Amino acid sequence: MEYLRFINKTTLAIALLLFTLIGCASIESSETRLEIQFAQQTVEEVFTLKELCEHYYDSVYIIPPYFDIEKKEYTNLKMSNDLRNLCNINTGNESISTILFICNGKVESFSVIKRIDADFATHETEKQHFFPFEQKFILDKNRYVHIYEE
Repeated sequence: MEYLRFINKTTLAIALLLFTLIGCASIESSETRLEIQFAQQTVEEVFTLKELCEHYYDSVYIIPPYFDIEKKEYTNLKMSNDLRNLCNINTGNESISTILFICNGKVESFSVIKRIDADFATHETEKQHFFPFEQKFILDKNRYVHIYEE
């Protein structure tokens, strides 16, 4: 009897793991090259996400590490539950930031950016999370991303 209980727990654990992997595999970023673009981005050079992305969006929403997922502006974003769960998990990972790409009020895509390549967890992005797609940014020598002001 004890042996059957162990098998049932093991089977359940494997099933949950497979379900999670299959569910996460269905959430794909259509901005796959963005991480590579940031790794190659020249410091002290002004850029926009529009220049680096493959598709056009209205705006972006930047989620830095340890982001407060209870923020009203975030909870009001239209996105799939799978994507929201992924974003909620990512907020606890201090080595990445997540960028959500928005078109017509709906999250259409996302990209996970390593902070070593481009660190969006700066003072400016802690205060502001929504940006127009054409927003100008600059990458400093420490690879921190700042809002560019002319």
